[in-house]
Amino acid sequence: MKRRSKSSLFLIEFIIVILFFSLASTVCVQLFVKSHLLDRKTKSMNLGIRICQNYSEIFSGFDGDREAFLNFLKDEISDRDGSGYVIPYSENGTVLHPDDDTSTASYYCTLAFRTEDRMTTLDIRFQDASDTSEIYSLQVRKYTGGADHE
Repeated sequence: MKRRSKSSLFLIEFIIVILFFSLASTVCVQLFVKSHLLDRKTKSMNLGIRICQNYSEIFSGFDGDREAFLNFLKDEISDRDGSGYVIPYSENGTVLHPDDDTSTASYYCTLAFRTEDRMTTLDIRFQDASDTSEIYSLQVRKYTGGADHE
């Protein structure tokens, strides 16, 4: 009888150890999935910041001249929708030119202009192509009027 109780005790301990390891592995898998999603979100945020800052610097470099800015980007702009000019991007951040298949775009950057009171405003929006959620946006204002404009 004593021998039987030792084997049943061993089985119970073994089941408890298996249960512990299965719970620990479940927690680890959840943490890995969350870290992967956070990494992906961070990468797209960093890409959006970099692209928006690039367009901001280009716009500022042209002193807010809308036509010169658009002429400089004429090979990148694939479409004009109701909210502005659209530039599609692949998942790794390269521009998909209008000749490419833009339906495979992972991201879209939208450039929208407004001019009021001698100020030209460029609204730059970087968004996910799958659900059109905004990842990052930036607004650049440039004074474009007056004789003493530098």
